[in-house]
Amino acid sequence: MKKIPLALLTLLIATFLNPFAHALEKKTSKRTKEPKVIESEAGLIIQGWGIAIDALYDDRLDNLVKGYKILNVVVTNNNQNNILLDPLKDKWELEDSLGKKSTAINHLRLASEKLWVSLPEGLQKNFEYPQVVKPNKSAKITLFFPINTSLNNFKALSFKSFSIKKTFSILMSVENNLEIDDPRDKNPDTESFRQAMEKYEGPDKAPPRENEPLNQPQVPPESITIPLD
Repeated sequence: MKKIPLALLTLLIATFLNPFAHALEKKTSKRTKEPKVIESEAGLIIQGWGIAIDALYDDRLDNLVKGYKILNVVVTNNNQNNILLDPLKDKWELEDSLGKKSTAINHLRLASEKLWVSLPEGLQKNFEYPQVVKPNKSAKITLFFPINTSLNNFKALSFKSFSIKKTFSILMSVENNLEIDDPRDKNPDTESFRQAMEKYEGPDKAPPRENEPLNQPQVPPESITIPLD
């Protein structure tokens, strides 16, 4: 009986085992593959991504634009690269307290051109969808929902980014919802609240942080003044 050369034997064994090794590699790769949805909590920097998302619903802004509710969102970029934004390609989706999901209107012009051009120039400026979040900066985004959408105590907000090519699901806390009819309400000490109030009332009237001296006149809770220029 002829002996099989060692080199040939090695080649035969490698050829036989290669499909199994390839299948094992694919299986391991699937296990370590990044999840399709990245989950985090409101206002926290997402590890590995350097992005934080916070949101605030204030029912005093209901019908500021007739027929719509407003959700103020703050996106913080803790990376060294720009985060590009696009109202046509980004997707924001809110999950209400009952688990129902509603897709946001990123730019009011997309809902009604006629309504958009009827707004004062100051409101148009505030409602513009930003194009970029620069490194170590934040961008304020105004999202719109039909007036019959339930935003009180919403559970989560998801952001499908066209530039990052990922979906981020952000779990909200109760303090991200303001209902002025509830006497227990307090202004939450969150970045979204401070920036949202600055956006609508101007930097001189933004609520102070906790333990800061009240050296500025405060805006009555019954009304919000909207700068029109």
